[in-house]
Amino acid sequence: MPWKSRLVRTATVVRSLDATIDADFGNSHGPLIKLFLDNRPLGCAVEPEMEPYVYVRQPDRVLRLDTERFATHMRPILNQVVSNETIIAPFKKNWIAQMRDRKTLGA
Repeated sequence: MPWKSRLVRTATVVRSLDATIDADFGNSHGPLIKLFLDNRPLGCAVEPEMEPYVYVRQPDRVLRLDTERFATHMRPILNQVVSNETIIAPFKKNWIAQMRDRKTLGA
């Protein structure tokens, strides 16, 4: 199989955002990760599961990354995700092992 086709087959996973977040971060952190990735303007309605993570601040004139929320919440989430071997994600060491296993099995 040509290397480009193999790369696309092994590196590209087409699935919903929810499935991707659950697979890469675990379902317990889904709402916070979705909120972090969400780029709707301040004041837009969010899903009920995200509401506990929203805090009131002055309206932004431009779209910006919420660095305070990221700094506060992301480190513990990342630590939990990295230590959970049942979560296999591209930024973890177990991803490489999974790709090797798939190649060996001819998946």
